[in-house]
Amino acid sequence: MKEDMPIAGISSTLDILRSTIYNRKRDRINGTRKPHIAEGVESNIKGLSGKRTTYGYRKICTLLRSSGIHVNIKTVRRVTRRNNLSFHMQSIRTTQGRSI
Repeated sequence: MKEDMPIAGISSTLDILRSTIYNRKRDRINGTRKPHIAEGVESNIKGLSGKRTTYGYRKICTLLRSSGIHVNIKTVRRVTRRNNLSFHMQSIRTTQGRSI
């Protein structure tokens, strides 16, 4: 089927983007995709989260950047969520007065 039909036709039939077909083909040839998290960064995040349990992902990202490790804040958030290292703040209950 691949030889009979162009990629544009396949993508319109499957209702996916052409770039998705090219990316899947590239990933199949190269093996797996590149890792999203660089080596050592995840262990640094775990180490900082273990030492400072009340720090959130924003503060941990700031500490990493101040130590010279430039990492995206979304990466820090993903690692902390995946390893259950995120600090959960207790929600504050508010009461509203009754209006007469």
